[in-house]
Amino acid sequence: MTPPATHLTGAGAAAGRARARRGGFTLLELLVASVIAAVLGLAAASLLRVLHQAGERVAEAGAARAVRGAVLRRLEADLRAVLPPGGLYASGIVVQAAPGLTASGEALLPAELAAALEGAAPWPEAEPWPVGARDQLTLATLPAARAFGREAPPGEGAIWSVVWEIDEDPATPERGLVRRPTRVRDPVTGADPEPTEAVCAEVVGLEVRCFDGESWLETWDSGAVDSLPRLVRVRAVLARGGEAELLVLEVAPPAAWTDQSTGSAATQAAGGQAAGGQAAGGQAAGGQAAGGQAAGG
Repeated sequence: MTPPATHLTGAGAAAGRARARRGGFTLLELLVASVIAAVLGLAAASLLRVLHQAGERVAEAGAARAVRGAVLRRLEADLRAVLPPGGLYASGIVVQAAPGLTASGEALLPAELAAALEGAAPWPEAEPWPVGARDQLTLATLPAARAFGREAPPGEGAIWSVVWEIDEDPATPERGLVRRPTRVRDPVTGADPEPTEAVCAEVVGLEVRCFDGESWLETWDSGAVDSLPRLVRVRAVLARGGEAELLVLEVAPPAAWTDQSTGSAATQAAGGQAAGGQAAGGQAAGGQAAGGQAAGG
């Protein structure tokens, strides 16, 4: 026998509805919770993106600082080891002013960045960016020190000839700033040329000036003037990540011939002074930074 249906009225019906509501969420509550969760998710994603970008900027700044330091230290070491002119192989310092970009050369700088740097000067420099400078610096240097008891390879001379220049030849594997040392004084006929050291592919311009005590000269030949310059200034353009940085290095050779009028062989220790890279957001290793400017493309 089926029991009769029970009908709730008044207070009993209200209590039943209250128990039913406590068993779940209303549509409005679900919508509010969804909006809060979406806002919190977007905030967390934005925070992670900002942290990731900050980490990338720190890593890029560290890499750029390492590149600047490596280039300046390498070049400074050769300038401090230069020998005064005298004899067949001791040519001292030779600076040849080379022309700028050529039609057959490799494009080392993006067109947008090249257009941004054209005619501009990095603060506080008055001279324009040496983007198209292709100067060649030849140094007669002492070889690097060897470990005690380690002999030099056969045929290696006591004086090295080191050439610094920008390589933009598409036919060569090197690119950018290169160093070409000649360690063998009298190479054997038919022997392979010594390997070229690729210093930095991101250096797109090289300008060298020599100070004779009165003015800065674009060219220098120690063999012709029988002396070393009082000061050598190197300006290079480093292009990284769509931006350009100016590197400046000033070094006084360790042995500067001081009496040019009489041809005296007296020398003077000059204790070279180095100025590090001028670049926005960093100080180059190997010298004093002068707070330069980075130009973006």
